[in-house]
Amino acid sequence: MRYFDHSTDAATDTGIMQLRLECGGAAVDAYWYLVEQMHRDERDVCVGNARAMRVHCHTLCCTENDLETWVGAMVSAGLFEAGETDGTIRSKRAMGNIEAYQDKRRKATSAAESRWKNADAKQPHKRQHSKRNADAMPTKQNKTKVSSALASTTKPSASGDAAAADAAPPAAEPMCPMCGVRVWRNTQTGRYDCNNCLDSFDADAVAWR
Repeated sequence: MRYFDHSTDAATDTGIMQLRLECGGAAVDAYWYLVEQMHRDERDVCVGNARAMRVHCHTLCCTENDLETWVGAMVSAGLFEAGETDGTIRSKRAMGNIEAYQDKRRKATSAAESRWKNADAKQPHKRQHSKRNADAMPTKQNKTKVSSALASTTKPSASGDAAAADAAPPAAEPMCPMCGVRVWRNTQTGRYDCNNCLDSFDADAVAWR
């Protein structure tokens, strides 16, 4: 997942204040880095092996000793829970956010599949017609028309969102490939955000209808 709720009074949270007083502002920065990684990867964060520690320390511009001290302070302050044997840490709040997001995504996918099945059941002739067209070989007379149609509906991904929009069929709207609702282009990331799935997609992954 790419987004999660962040309280506006997080800076005055008891655990955060304890961490800041004990280890300084750099430790608080490390805490939010680890929280973001949990949400992004949708799993616990590993801090129990040398390779993982090197990656974390390179990102945070700190030493391994500093990070080990900070993580220990985070666990002591109740911000994280330490795994018993696998060298990972987790946050109850982060795991709750991830479970809620995954549940919503499953429901959105299931709802989209149901809508498509219902549409196929109501208009089966459209699916049969599409299958016949897909199986048919183009003749000499319509090869040029088929090539032109393919060229006009193909969206190149290498040239970015602007080219993708130009290549979309006239009056087409970008739709979520998971739940089928209208998505909106994020001008900061260049991706298309779905307010229903709470996910974002590249231009070539969006369904244009």
